[in-house]
Amino acid sequence: MQCLSRQQRGMAVIAVALMLVIAVTCLGLGVDLSRVVLLKQAQQAQIEAAALSAALALDFTEHGLARASGEADRAEAAMQYAEASQGPWHPFAADPARTRCVKVSKDLVIPLTMMRVVVQSPNLPLQTTVMACQVRPGLAEIVQ
Repeated sequence: MQCLSRQQRGMAVIAVALMLVIAVTCLGLGVDLSRVVLLKQAQQAQIEAAALSAALALDFTEHGLARASGEADRAEAAMQYAEASQGPWHPFAADPARTRCVKVSKDLVIPLTMMRVVVQSPNLPLQTTVMACQVRPGLAEIVQ
């Protein structure tokens, strides 16, 4: 087996150090990206559940609107109301007897570690919005 010269060993150390820096950077980007995807999916599921619960709570009465609003409060999200999925959307329901759709929105700010180099920001803001309408009493569906 051939022995490496001193110059060749120095180059090997530099190459290994460079590869190590690249590997750690890729690992950090992977961890950040997986955290972003995981938190986005968790928020999407939470907001979908809140929108469906709120739409089911609508029973065309003031009490139903209060229960629907409680679902948004529990999810720490903003809610808007409409008579149809096309809107117009209002922060307060004008006529409980005609309100059958809700739009639930929530903002999330995810702190970044390695990805801040790529996106040029220490945080990544995400907003999730889900609309749900009551199709008939006891049945609601997500429309967007």
